Amino acid sequence: MPAPLRALIVEDSEDDVRLLQRQLQKTGFHVISEWVDNPEAMKAALDNGAWDVVISDYAMPRFNGFAALRLLKESGLDLPFILMASRNREDVALEAMKAGADDYVEKTNLARLGPAIRREMRTAALRKMVSESAERREQGEAALRESEERYRTLVETSPDGIVVSNLDGAIIMCNHRAVALYGAESARELLGKKMMEFVAIEDRERAINNSRRILQIGCLRDIEYTVIRRDGAAFPAETSISPVLDAEGKAWAFVAVVKDITERKRTEAALERRLAVEEALARVSSNLARGDTVDLVGVLSTLAEVVNASRAYIFQLRDGGKTMDNTHEWCARGVEPQIHMLQNLDSSVFPWWMDKVIRNENIIIPDVAALPDEAANERDILQAQDIKSLAVVPMSSTGGPLGFLGFDDIQGARAWPEEDVRLLRTASETLVAYLERKQAQQERLQSVEKLRKTLEETIHAMALTVEIRDPYTAGHQRRVAELACAIAGEMGLSDDRAYATRLAAAVHDIGKMCVPTEILAKPGAINDVEKKLIRAHSRVGYDILKSIDFPWPIADIVLQHHERLDGSGYPLGLVDGDIILEARILAIADVTEAMASHRPYRPALGVDKALEEITLNKGTLYDAQAAEACARLLVAGRFAFPDQADSVRQFAQSTV
Repeated sequence: MPAPLRALIVEDSEDDVRLLQRQLQKTGFHVISEWVDNPEAMKAALDNGAWDVVISDYAMPRFNGFAALRLLKESGLDLPFILMASRNREDVALEAMKAGADDYVEKTNLARLGPAIRREMRTAALRKMVSESAERREQGEAALRESEERYRTLVETSPDGIVVSNLDGAIIMCNHRAVALYGAESARELLGKKMMEFVAIEDRERAINNSRRILQIGCLRDIEYTVIRRDGAAFPAETSISPVLDAEGKAWAFVAVVKDITERKRTEAALERRLAVEEALARVSSNLARGDTVDLVGVLSTLAEVVNASRAYIFQLRDGGKTMDNTHEWCARGVEPQIHMLQNLDSSVFPWWMDKVIRNENIIIPDVAALPDEAANERDILQAQDIKSLAVVPMSSTGGPLGFLGFDDIQGARAWPEEDVRLLRTASETLVAYLERKQAQQERLQSVEKLRKTLEETIHAMALTVEIRDPYTAGHQRRVAELACAIAGEMGLSDDRAYATRLAAAVHDIGKMCVPTEILAKPGAINDVEKKLIRAHSRVGYDILKSIDFPWPIADIVLQHHERLDGSGYPLGLVDGDIILEARILAIADVTEAMASHRPYRPALGVDKALEEITLNKGTLYDAQAAEACARLLVAGRFAFPDQADSVRQFAQSTV
């Protein structure tokens, strides 16, 4: 049957009152309550009723929790007083404790209310028992026994240890649970012992300071100490301490409620460990998703530090699984690396190990020394590395085993919790996905490189076709391609765009295949018909190239390389931004090389004349940035056509 609880509730919200009542019923109380929201009603309730506890809201329009606490103190009743607030206020909690409140509970954490009430009722009962015993000492043993028996049942049935000590810390009373907690045979063994004897050395200074604080502020709740039992064993404890006051209000003893929180600490540690594992997996997944910049040793460090391993490592198989290599290793401080000794290992030497890897089984070895005889080779090589224990999981794909991922411990034999194995297994799966993605990227890069090589060979073959028909200008396209690529780089274009510019330049005159050889090699001036045929080469080049599926607009670059910014170019008469940048760069390189080289109809004019042409006409005929980039390259000597360096120096001196 639910325990009866007579609760005086000081609250201005009917909804909150109902919420409190439901929570207390859920906690196991049969609630008998009265609700008041002003000082007059509270005073009348205290005078006329018998209460086990007072629960008060902190902030109310006409009344507040501190005023309610003062009324309770003025009444002279020794009742537990619990202050409620809608949110966490450490300043209010501290002030409430100093004023004499027994506990402070947030309305958002009502699960604490029931346990807090039970604890405070036991403490209040013990205070009353001790106080009445002191007051009636003169009345004789019979009265003393009667007083003590009144509350002994409540104290002795408490699930927590209850200890009463004098102000010097000597134990004068304790319950059966305290006897068990401290590892004694009977209460007699503990009487007269100092409480501080049962506090771990590292906690004693804090415990002494807390004793002083209790005399100042009234009580301390839920303090954690390490308690040392009489046999030397230790356990974590949560302690709440209150002073016992005499008739004049002076403290003459302490009441401590001691709770063994070993299980709670284990649960918290397990939750913290699980959280650490989840966070580690999240970091590993994030790192492995970054692409080519993954620090696999950093990934191993993240994993190993969570499980406190001595080493973490990756082994990869090659040659169809015949050979294995330790490709990555992380070592804790002071642990000797082994990676240099673990290369080109013959997998057949480790049949027991490889059988598990091939079958995709975890290899969990709590104690290397206990490995069976069939794993003798594995035991020998592990012991040679001073490995006492390990946990390894395979790395496998649909195509078979790729290797394995593992932890070592050189400190001693140890169990590997399921949480650690799960961490390894999940990390292994993520790592396999990364390695497969990386392998696919490498294969794509190789494929792209092969395609690029084929493309270059095709472009080179097409360029040779033009040179064979026009040997007088042989090498023109190649030299233009080199200069155009250099200009693109000087302008800050990406490597990909610079490469596209180079390819287009290498075949920019391929359309001249339609121009008769005698016109291309004609030493004198050409007539209008011949000029029209030559100018058609841009369009013809476009028609030849447009059907080829280049990843860049090669055909358009070739089509536009004779266009000029002012619209005076051909074949489309494009202006400014209508001309793609690569074509504008090609135009500069084409003009520069053509003027600097010999032609059938004139000798070479030299680089200085070419630089003069593009400098004077930049912004009108030619792209200004491309012209300036070309000039910088040539004047600074970072690019030069063969046998034309002197001409460039002369131009540079003339422009100073």
